[in-house]
Amino acid sequence: MYLTLLSGRVIRLEKFLITPTIHSGILAGHPIAIAKRLRNRLHRDVAEVCPCHERVIENMLVVDEGGILLPKFRVIANLLSTPVVPDSEGWKSELLACWFTNNINFTPSDMIKAHVNDVVWERYAIDFSSEDI
Repeated sequence: MYLTLLSGRVIRLEKFLITPTIHSGILAGHPIAIAKRLRNRLHRDVAEVCPCHERVIENMLVVDEGGILLPKFRVIANLLSTPVVPDSEGWKSELLACWFTNNINFTPSDMIKAHVNDVVWERYAIDFSSEDI
């Protein structure tokens, strides 16, 4: 699936995952403490379900409203585009986005547009050349 961001950048959806945040492997504890632990280990958890280059994980865009409790679902979108630096020897540009929501009754494209559409791609994306493969 291809989408065009507000900036005019065309992106391709590589992977789209929706996982529940409720408990997420934590069996005991107060909901506020659970939410704090899940936020603290977010990058590690995302890396387990969406294997990407470590630079992409480290630079992941996290859209978190910062409420005391987490919404019911975690959404992960792995997005690809042309390199950030034009005319470089780049092969692709990759951005990983993660957000939380209570409502998953939307298409993936609508969810991505709602959370990533106005993001400055260059701030979060990592360029890769054929040498990085």
